[in-house]
Amino acid sequence: MQLDTGKLEGAEIFKKQSILRTWRAETIVSPFQHRFLPTNFGLYGLGWFISDYAGKQLIEHDGGVDGFTTTVCFMPSERLAIIVLTNTDVNALFASLKWRILDAYLQRPVKEYSRALHENTTAEHAEELKKRQAFLKKVAENPAPALS
Repeated sequence: MQLDTGKLEGAEIFKKQSILRTWRAETIVSPFQHRFLPTNFGLYGLGWFISDYAGKQLIEHDGGVDGFTTTVCFMPSERLAIIVLTNTDVNALFASLKWRILDAYLQRPVKEYSRALHENTTAEHAEELKKRQAFLKKVAENPAPALS
């Protein structure tokens, strides 16, 4: 229904203007740096991140909760929608798949997204572990005050 601006099998379920309204920018996302391709803009609409990829408008949103991650994106000009659902939250597979599918559809050169995202995720996890260990050490060095 997103790509058909509110229609399902020709029947209007949502008004076209309602769908298009969610795609309209509400705020600038700053700083916005695409990991693999320079972008000209990074915006946020009503529930959607809006940017450009390979010179085309890309509308997307990732999300997740313990044990699950998803990514949804679409390129209205290409009538392309990609949805990746996973039952794990300890990797960047969902994002790697999205970029590989986009590139294949747009006939762009193959890139090693999985490796780059894995290295980035591993580095982020290592940094978080260091922070946690430093916090726990600080707590252990400062005993609780006496209650009497």
